Amino acid sequence: MIIVKTPLRCSLFGGGSDLPEYYRANTEFGSTRYGRVAGFTIDLSTTVVLTKRMDDKIFLGWKEYEIVDKPLDLKHELARWALQCFWDKNNGGIEIKTMADIPTEGTGLGSSASFTVGLIKALAEYNNLEISRDELAREAFHIERNMLGHPGGKQDQYYAAYGGVCLFTFHSWLKEGYAYQDYVRNDQLVYAHKEMGKLESWFSLFKLGEGRKSESVLSEQKENTKHNITLLDKMVEMVPIAAKHITSSHYEPLGEMLHTSWEMKKQLASNISNTMIDEAYAYGREFGSGGGKIMGAGGSGFLLLHHQPEKRGSLVSSMEAKGYQYFPVKISPYGSRVIYNSF
Repeated sequence: MIIVKTPLRCSLFGGGSDLPEYYRANTEFGSTRYGRVAGFTIDLSTTVVLTKRMDDKIFLGWKEYEIVDKPLDLKHELARWALQCFWDKNNGGIEIKTMADIPTEGTGLGSSASFTVGLIKALAEYNNLEISRDELAREAFHIERNMLGHPGGKQDQYYAAYGGVCLFTFHSWLKEGYAYQDYVRNDQLVYAHKEMGKLESWFSLFKLGEGRKSESVLSEQKENTKHNITLLDKMVEMVPIAAKHITSSHYEPLGEMLHTSWEMKKQLASNISNTMIDEAYAYGREFGSGGGKIMGAGGSGFLLLHHQPEKRGSLVSSMEAKGYQYFPVKISPYGSRVIYNSF
């Protein structure tokens, strides 16, 4: 048996600049841009359990149960292509079960990427295949974006693979004049558990309504990217400033920065925010939050609010009284990892 845990994430700054449509766009000087995002992974996770079967079939347990002869017969599209790429049928049949700490559809916390990264990690472990964190993220992105045509960017896969408090830089250049070669750099902003505890004390998560499919929001945002380059440039400029505040343990300015960034993010697509989100965010500001943002593409999901640590109690009580479910923020330093292997 192999058990792999993979974290979910809270992205703070720079969302949208991880789309290839942004960082491959030329600047006025003729070079491609640098996309940048900053945020952290949390201790909410997806778990993949993989065991060997006595026959040659594939069993997949998610919200449905599937037993098939080959990966391409699976309904679950992420599992279908992860298994198509990484399952070695010569090793016999396998049984895969997936679990999540919260409902995984439409949370805005990167659950799809967490699942894909975790499944690839488990399959690589089962096949005794060495795979780096960068390779893990690249393969997961390749499946979601290139094989399935999902419109999202790269940050979710990299958060899931690396874990911690991260600044990711995305860049690209034309290789031999005709094909883009992408490059991703990870800078860990906080290493000490004590400092992670201080940072997380400035944030709270609240669930808003039901989850939603992110594709419609991301598709419009992707399509609008060529018209939003200047706005995204301004959002990217905020990332190293926020990172400097984080590395110097100066967390108070992040609230107003998040508010400014959220006002910009809402301009990237028409359905990022709505009346429900605007109302919840206004309540948060009224009850003591300096700023925040909806997690992920937008439309629904989880609202992250920044606040002074001593105001958490009153903020949470007031938001819960309005019907919003509270989730404490606990930063996880771990990316996707094998927590058990009996093979």
